[in-house]
Amino acid sequence: MKKVICILFLLCTIIVSAQLKISEKEKLGVALAKRINELRVEKGRKPLERDIALYKAAEFHSGYMAKFKRLTHIEHIEEFRSPRDRVDAFSDEFETVGENILQSKPVKLPLTDAQINKLAFDLFRAWRGSEGHHKNMISSKYTMGELGFDYDPKTRRIYVTQVFGKKGAVVPNQLSDDAFGIIQGYEVCDEMRRYYNVAINMGNTLGITAKGEVYLAYHDKYDIQEIFKGPNDGLAVDLIDREQLSCEGNQLDKSPIYDGVMLKPVYKEELLSNNIAEGDYRLITKLGHVPEHLKGRDLQANLIFIINGEKCSYSMPSEVDHKAYDLRKIEPSLYNPNIPLLTEGIHEIREVYFDFDTGETIPLKDPELNYDITKVSAIDINSFTSVEGSFTSNERLHNGRADYIKKIVTKGVTSDAIITTVAKENWELCEFQLELYGTQELIGNSQQEIRSYFNKNAKNFKDQLQKQRRSKAVIFLKGTWSETSEMHYDYNLLTAIINNDIPRINRCLAQMYQNGDPSVMLRYDVIFERLLQEPELVENISAFLLKYFDEYSLDSIVFYVRNWLNKPEKLSEGAQKNLLNLYAITTERLLDTWDVQSSTLAKVMDPERVDTLMANYKGTDTVHPLLLNFHIATIKYYGQINASPKIRVSFNFIRDYFKTKVSKIDDEVDLALFFNSWSRFRLTNSFLLSRFNNKDFNERAAFLLAQTISVDHGDDEEMVGKVHRKAFGFNKKRWCDWVNEYHQLLRDPSINDLYCSSCNQ
Repeated sequence: MKKVICILFLLCTIIVSAQLKISEKEKLGVALAKRINELRVEKGRKPLERDIALYKAAEFHSGYMAKFKRLTHIEHIEEFRSPRDRVDAFSDEFETVGENILQSKPVKLPLTDAQINKLAFDLFRAWRGSEGHHKNMISSKYTMGELGFDYDPKTRRIYVTQVFGKKGAVVPNQLSDDAFGIIQGYEVCDEMRRYYNVAINMGNTLGITAKGEVYLAYHDKYDIQEIFKGPNDGLAVDLIDREQLSCEGNQLDKSPIYDGVMLKPVYKEELLSNNIAEGDYRLITKLGHVPEHLKGRDLQANLIFIINGEKCSYSMPSEVDHKAYDLRKIEPSLYNPNIPLLTEGIHEIREVYFDFDTGETIPLKDPELNYDITKVSAIDINSFTSVEGSFTSNERLHNGRADYIKKIVTKGVTSDAIITTVAKENWELCEFQLELYGTQELIGNSQQEIRSYFNKNAKNFKDQLQKQRRSKAVIFLKGTWSETSEMHYDYNLLTAIINNDIPRINRCLAQMYQNGDPSVMLRYDVIFERLLQEPELVENISAFLLKYFDEYSLDSIVFYVRNWLNKPEKLSEGAQKNLLNLYAITTERLLDTWDVQSSTLAKVMDPERVDTLMANYKGTDTVHPLLLNFHIATIKYYGQINASPKIRVSFNFIRDYFKTKVSKIDDEVDLALFFNSWSRFRLTNSFLLSRFNNKDFNERAAFLLAQTISVDHGDDEEMVGKVHRKAFGFNKKRWCDWVNEYHQLLRDPSINDLYCSSCNQ
């Protein structure tokens, strides 16, 4: 019995002696903290202050790791599970928490002062050599830090924990005492990491209206459906007041969920049901309104991402300049035959419209005929029925309507006037409407199938069918003019069109193009309709429209482009070239707004149907400007429908082309602006950082880099300060004004230090 007791005593003696003394822990902590703080000062950071709560959390976790003989950030007891939980167990004052852990090589106790200093150096070197640990040691997010140690006598290893933290304030007048029940998320948030870039982009689309309403305007509503799958998934707004980011110290709330005043969360179903976007792909939805006590304050809205009732991400908006490349100017092909011009012929057009109700041959109202009937040279009658009903009944109707129109417009007209009548079902307009109004699935179906569809859904297409029935008579009036008349080419053009004189039409168009004379005649529907019929005119008509694009109806130009792009085999090489150039311009013009209406988007011909025409411009050593314009225009189309693979193809083409054209720093900035227009912020950062130390790196480049690196700097917090100091050096006032306007930049201590030390003077 004595032996047993002795043995137990000896064992106890060994165990007791094989522990770190309090004095050894203190010396080791001082030595290691000294090296860490020296590194922070070297990196432009303030030394870490000490705190008893952080010390207790660090000691507690080192003891846990020593007991279970493994390195881990997670403990099995729920109350102490995460670094955040452990700090919260000892204090509720911290808004930010971080943790580094490490185990030493086997050491023999007790430790001499020299051994303690050597051990502190080894531990410091190990952390410094690890990217994640090094990032924590120098992070500007933390202002306090404490070290905890424990020893495992069996393995003779010391387990080390450094807990980092920053204390937060308590923002008053919260709308909920418990953040509306939202808690900090962990495992449930793993999936959210896939959407890191989406979260950044979504945060940049927040805005506060003059009435205090907070809106999200995001480009892809399907991202919402993909990210937020359950009823407790959604978004919440966190409102930050400018005064929270003063030079006296940031007063961000210590809550792990919000930093300012949190608005009530909006969950998936409400996010989508409140969408007021005009396009099929966009999301514009209200997320809340500014509380009364914050109205009139200088606020910025941040975004909290919620998955299954847990906070999984936090995104702040920031100013980022961006700009897409403009279309390249391409000189069109032109055909100018040597044909003499006339001084008599057709010199005026009058269009008379007749609107018919369904099943009627008498118009709703007879139009007024205010022209000299003695000068009538020709009349075109276009009588239409809509496509619903039956072919037999429609044939009777449009012939009856044509007879009525002819009776009205030919009364008193001389017998030598040329009367042309077209009476038919208006399938041309119907096919255009199918694409325009979101019924593209009917395109390619038989006329009987389309007719059946309209018969069943006539009430839903009342306006469209009314437009199909609209008929008209075009009155051509004759006269004479001199060669010096400012309308000389217009009158010749009109006369040539009536006489179907193709060479003279081309001569007039070419001459008017060269003279800089936009023809008023091309604004008449009847002229466009006649020109649509002749492939020999496409080259000059397209050239003319390219030069005077803004003089004519965009819808008419779009209709013209679509018509001939569907018949490329009938066109000359010059005509195809001009038409493809016109396609790029019309596409870009139609898509020049962020939230394009579905009906407008439907007007754009699918680029895949045009791509085959681009084959002649591919595969050469030199990029043809037509091919470049095609990608500059169609990337906007694919951006509207969020077709990522297609966007990527055009993005890479444009990027690669302009990379070869870079000759000066401003060219590089233009390329970076293009990257930013597609939220490729890391690409901008890496591109401009590679030029950061070049002599020609200028103010424009510095400020753009400062913007993008503030949005997405990856793990390189140190570089954020360097970039901002460089921008500050170029233009102090501009930098100070920018930071003051986008005050959440002051969250970053390096920016805060620079602003508070320099901008307030």
